[in-house]
Amino acid sequence: MRDRVRAVVNIIGSCGVLAANIDGKIKEMKKGSKKDEWLKVPYLIFSCNRAYRTKTAHPAEVYTAEQADRAIQATKALLEEFSDLLPDPIEEMIG
Repeated sequence: MRDRVRAVVNIIGSCGVLAANIDGKIKEMKKGSKKDEWLKVPYLIFSCNRAYRTKTAHPAEVYTAEQADRAIQATKALLEEFSDLLPDPIEEMIG
């Protein structure tokens, strides 16, 4: 599990930039349910960032099992919510 967490740390490193970019696009959206659905994404990204940006987010240190579990759960929540917002590529091809 620690190796998986370390791999994701590299991806999560630029969360602030990603969240800001997404937030900017959300602000441009028209009010409505689609915008409401997207509003949670920057906060979930920030949650992942906080889960990984601990004192142990350095190569010389190790995550505890609890820290690793929190980081994995934050990432899982983000990916589940985000995937629901994206169009299904198969549906787009045949639809």
